[in-house]
Amino acid sequence: MSTFAPGSIRPSITTGLLLLAVIAICLVAIYARNVLLLGFLSVLISTLLDMPVTFLTHLGLRRSVAVLLMLAIIISAGIILGALSLPMLSTQTEHLIQQIPTALEKIRPWFRTSDTFLPSKLSDAIELVFSHSIPAALGTVTAVSAVIFIIVLSAFLTANPSGYYNAIKSVLPAPYVPMFERLWSRLKIRLHGWLLGILISMTLMGTMTAIGLRVAGIDNWALLGFLTFLATFVPYLGGIVSAIPGLLLGLAQSPKHLLYAILVYLSVHLVEGYLIEPLVMNRVVSLRPAALLFWLIFFGYLAGPLAVAVATPILVCATTIFHVLRGRENDR
Repeated sequence: MSTFAPGSIRPSITTGLLLLAVIAICLVAIYARNVLLLGFLSVLISTLLDMPVTFLTHLGLRRSVAVLLMLAIIISAGIILGALSLPMLSTQTEHLIQQIPTALEKIRPWFRTSDTFLPSKLSDAIELVFSHSIPAALGTVTAVSAVIFIIVLSAFLTANPSGYYNAIKSVLPAPYVPMFERLWSRLKIRLHGWLLGILISMTLMGTMTAIGLRVAGIDNWALLGFLTFLATFVPYLGGIVSAIPGLLLGLAQSPKHLLYAILVYLSVHLVEGYLIEPLVMNRVVSLRPAALLFWLIFFGYLAGPLAVAVATPILVCATTIFHVLRGRENDR
């Protein structure tokens, strides 16, 4: 008759409990993914605010006062820029929406020939998609509660980062504290680098697109440049999506303007791929393009559209954690 020592059962129980804990965490993450994503977005904003707030504290301001001052500056700048640019952007948005049906009418005959490989109803599907997505994308409707949540949480995180740091460290076993300190420091450096790189990339891409479309004589060039600026936050996919309204608007003007729009977007994205990415992004955060594109699609399918916006910084954090756990903090 075999006997079981109590000590031999404990490892199995511990492993089972850990497995159940991992499953529970995954289930919570799936069901509360939107809240978690908004929380992570708040962390990104607090990381961005940390740089100027730290600078202001070195000038003698209390950190809480510095946070309020930065929020006041950002909100005031947003209101001023909105007041100056909103009339032009509103006019161009209305004109762009009006021109979409014209462009689709020009495309429609391409899909109605008997020898085409594409379904005859494709143009109707495209028109249906744009009739719903363009007004939604360019509209002013926002999730007010989500914005307030992000602003408040970002302010709290920025005002007292050391408090959260010490709280996490206090609950860790002593052997894990040195690794946590290295991880915290490395994550901060990598997120600062990624934020700086993406802001530079967004500014350059939006500016080059607007200037190129203006020179090419494409209508609504300022709005299209602004859309490219926003979309560049999502690498690769954002650039492709932001080019669609510009190409349709060029087609609505004339085939010649469509060709000009294609040349502008191709030129801008060649500059992004061969100049901006190697000189800006790869110097601060090194990510393989194929892996990044796969991750964007996979994570967006798994967690929804909001996840696409924060997929890249999440990947940055994941790779950083992996390198720290392997003892390769200096890997890029």
